[in-house]
Amino acid sequence: MTDLTDATFAERLIGCLDLTELSDDRPADKVDQLLDKARTPFGPVAAVCVWPDHVKRAAMAVKGTPIQIATVVNFPGGQEPWARTQHDIRLALANGATEIDMVVDYRRGVEDPHAVTFAVRQVKDAAGGLPVKAILETGMLADTDEMQLLAGAALTGGADFVKTSTGKVETGATMEAADALLDAIAAAGRGGLKVSGGVRSFAEAKAYADLAAKKMGDEWVSPRTFRIGASSLLTDLIAVARGEHGTAASGSGY
Repeated sequence: MTDLTDATFAERLIGCLDLTELSDDRPADKVDQLLDKARTPFGPVAAVCVWPDHVKRAAMAVKGTPIQIATVVNFPGGQEPWARTQHDIRLALANGATEIDMVVDYRRGVEDPHAVTFAVRQVKDAAGGLPVKAILETGMLADTDEMQLLAGAALTGGADFVKTSTGKVETGATMEAADALLDAIAAAGRGGLKVSGGVRSFAEAKAYADLAAKKMGDEWVSPRTFRIGASSLLTDLIAVARGEHGTAASGSGY
């Protein structure tokens, strides 16, 4: 994708963005601010990602647009009882969710990858076949072998995307993790990548997109198979799309 100008590249990345508000106190006003930003001068973001109890307001706000409504389940620890996860999925679907981001039990998954496959399959079935993104919390894993193991198990279970992080731990997305997950996707012959956790600048987002394009092809970097989960990143992308210099610094979390 080296033939694209930074401005054009930034526009393309806006269309791959899962604009996210997952603050622990779940403030409705922050969700409303997020929704106001989802339709940019350079086109809509791919999705907005909010807590299950904010799905309805989000769905109403973007009605009539191509913006998807993503929500999180089994979040952020990956160890909620299935009954709770199932309840959250049903509520989210009833309120208009169109994508489910689930945390796998990464602690158990390394020793028992079949548990990850089973859990993803349960969520995929409960979601009625809607896209499911499996959050692997790669920053909590020991090495790339473990990352690829969990990614492969999630993809076997039917995950449509494998995702780096919840954004709730010290180490979120890294190039090493993205590289490992892309290898797992290539090996499985299916699936997409969602980079999430600490991506705040155009330069960082571009680096991840360049890596994906190098390994999977330029056309693969589209909302269908490549997403970036973030909130403050949008400000930098819009600045670059306008021909201005990006200003946002990198950091942890969303």
